[in-house]
Amino acid sequence: MLIKKMMILLGYFLTTTLFPVVMGTGLHSFKKKKLVLLQCKGGYGHVAACNALNNIFKDYYDIKIVTPIEELFDEFDIIKKMTRGKANSEDMYNGILQRGWIRTFNVVCDNIVPFVVRFNYKKMEKALAAYLNREKPDMLISTMPFVNFPASNVAKNLNIPFLIVTVDGGLHNWRVGLKDISHSNYLITIGFDIPQTRGFLHQCAIPDEKIRLTGFAVRNDFFELKDVKAIRKKWAIPDNKFTTMILMGGAGGATAFDYVQKIVSADIDSHVLVCIGRNKKLQTKIARFMQKKSPSNVSVTIIPFTERVSDLMAVSDLLITKPGPGSISEALTMKLPMLLDYTKPALFWERPNMEYVKNNGYGLVIKSLRHVPGILQKMRDDKEYYQGFKQKLEQSSQYNFAQNIKPIVFSMCPPTLPEVNFQLSG
Repeated sequence: MLIKKMMILLGYFLTTTLFPVVMGTGLHSFKKKKLVLLQCKGGYGHVAACNALNNIFKDYYDIKIVTPIEELFDEFDIIKKMTRGKANSEDMYNGILQRGWIRTFNVVCDNIVPFVVRFNYKKMEKALAAYLNREKPDMLISTMPFVNFPASNVAKNLNIPFLIVTVDGGLHNWRVGLKDISHSNYLITIGFDIPQTRGFLHQCAIPDEKIRLTGFAVRNDFFELKDVKAIRKKWAIPDNKFTTMILMGGAGGATAFDYVQKIVSADIDSHVLVCIGRNKKLQTKIARFMQKKSPSNVSVTIIPFTERVSDLMAVSDLLITKPGPGSISEALTMKLPMLLDYTKPALFWERPNMEYVKNNGYGLVIKSLRHVPGILQKMRDDKEYYQGFKQKLEQSSQYNFAQNIKPIVFSMCPPTLPEVNFQLSG
């Protein structure tokens, strides 16, 4: 047995160290290839996708994440010029969402932004080229819309593969310049296989051989086995109550409170988990409301910022959330029925997500808060009705982004370091 171990170690040493030195290549020949990831901070989906890609591939590649709007495009960022450097276009985007000016932003994003982007194509391409010539990547990956035509031109000129990882259920914002891509070595991923994704890409002259269905990026903890009893004990969640989880994201504090107010006022025998993130004002507001109402049947747990959203979903019977692809994908992974908030105008690229959930029987779309108590009561009391949603979710395909994206990147840019997978036992 000892001789066998020594032979394995000797073989590994010869193939990875001695032979390359004899051939004059040395260990530097196994230097990792580099991936450059393009992200934007307008919304969290793009950042989450880049974080997921970094976690998946950091052992295989050197990875550099860059935010072009913040780091490369500042010279021609209109908002940055108008505010004298106090804010940029991404800050404007997030500010509009927080203020709820959705209708205005839909008009701006559908009509004005594409014009501004096309007007600045050459400047964007020049800035990206200068950056990538310095970084010298072996592959370029974009998780953001609008920039992909100039980015593809730079990748083509550098003779490196280009991958577009979409993070929306509706790809209207991703259309800009797609028809004009001339780079042959590129692919584009989709999270949902619906007319607004694959069908829309076909309209942009993207053939099926360039499209890969991967699902959206979901953290690994959503695929873990869960100790439901331990999670309930940790968060003091009653065992015998129908549990509704409210998850509205950083910009949805006011909407989250509206739902709490409606459910608590109806005093339906249930438990509510309210995820408030780092919004301390919302925590105080809910606590004061609960103290004033003193409901006898409904109980509420206020959840501050946590990375363990998957644990909370595991002990919930129903999710109330915004129609973003991130929370929807997480609920699909956890097989959790959902109510999607549409009580206020939605971003036009999130509307296909609502259609996807409703048409597949994974949940309902809420257009008025007055419907919430009745729906919650029916979900809790009508077992056959509730199980109808659960069965649809159980039958749904589970797309593991990490498993699906690996072979795509490996085929486009094979890693230099060979994966050594052997085990010495005994």
